[in-house]
Amino acid sequence: MTSVYLRVSTSDQNISMQLREIEAFLLARGMGEFKIYQDEGFSGKNASRPALKQLLADVKLGGIKTIVIWKLDRLGRSLADLLSFIKVFSEHGASLISVKDNLDLSTSQGMLFMQLLGAFAEFERSMIVERTKSGLANAKAKGILCGRPSNISVSSKETMLKLTEQGWSKNRISRELGINIGSVYHFLTTVKKLNTNIVQGT
Repeated sequence: MTSVYLRVSTSDQNISMQLREIEAFLLARGMGEFKIYQDEGFSGKNASRPALKQLLADVKLGGIKTIVIWKLDRLGRSLADLLSFIKVFSEHGASLISVKDNLDLSTSQGMLFMQLLGAFAEFERSMIVERTKSGLANAKAKGILCGRPSNISVSSKETMLKLTEQGWSKNRISRELGINIGSVYHFLTTVKKLNTNIVQGT
């Protein structure tokens, strides 16, 4: 079975344009029947999109052979997320096609592209580790990790820095760690200013 995943992040964006292009693509390939999974009003950074969660659940049940998207950024906004989704698809016998990116992971060229994505993701992870270590070292040197706000533990502050490097929003960090949004904002803003001053030599 072929599945189509569509996503727009705001209400004023038109999801029908994505669908028209995908329908034309599938018709040209003789793939006229497909099931639509559609998320409207969700950012690509949001991993809790209902239609995406349903798609992943259906993939794990088997039966889905091809997943078609308009562009890669409709599926995820980071390499880590994209590779995570692609890994799930591959493990359950489903391949991904991105129409605008001219990408078909069922082909040898597509597999090569996926390997390149993996290499870039590994590079991105190593850079995140280095930036996180630098941020932690700078924060500790200035006493930020041990200073105010006093109700946040050192381990929680370190976790906030790591999650920020992974692209998490302050609101999401606040919800996940159960820390007041004002405290999260104060701490992360202070660390950002500190690192900026160090880079600028001030």
